[in-house]
Amino acid sequence: MTGGGSPLNRVLGRALDESFTHLRFLDEYGETVFNTFQMEGVIPELHRLRSHAETNDERAVVESVIEMAETVRAGTHLYLVFVGD
Repeated sequence: MTGGGSPLNRVLGRALDESFTHLRFLDEYGETVFNTFQMEGVIPELHRLRSHAETNDERAVVESVIEMAETVRAGTHLYLVFVGD
């Protein structure tokens, strides 16, 4: 992650390291898909990511992704999909 562009990319660029065992594999330029079972690892990482948000826009985006992840975890045959540039 270069940390440029969208609010989410900026937060990811500041935060991601090897300790993010799921989110560090987000492809900034391609598509990354997480399934319902992966939410058990993704959601805690998103909560950690939130602490790296510096602006209201960044916090709002991370909160929106957390809400979507919670929906995926509670559902069946749902996926959290990140689409790169």
